[in-house]
Amino acid sequence: VRCSLDWQGRACVVLVMAPGAPSAAKARQADGGPVRRQSELTDGELAELWRVAGQASQMHGGFEDMRLNAGSYQNVAHLHLKVFIPEANYLKVW
Repeated sequence: VRCSLDWQGRACVVLVMAPGAPSAAKARQADGGPVRRQSELTDGELAELWRVAGQASQMHGGFEDMRLNAGSYQNVAHLHLKVFIPEANYLKVW
């Protein structure tokens, strides 16, 4: 799982599956693209995605909400989990 800052500068972190994850390799073999749905993940990968989201929110003192974006209702269709942090807490870390 990769965790990065939001490209739009919002008080959130964004988690995606790492390119080396088994599901990512399988998705590339199938259609050349990224993982698009939770159902493409193994049980272990799914648990890791949510575990890392919990760790990211914990380092900021909690979260406001988490949003799982999947499928084709995006500018680039890929599975990603956004963890929105209270802005004051976010700014203390970043």
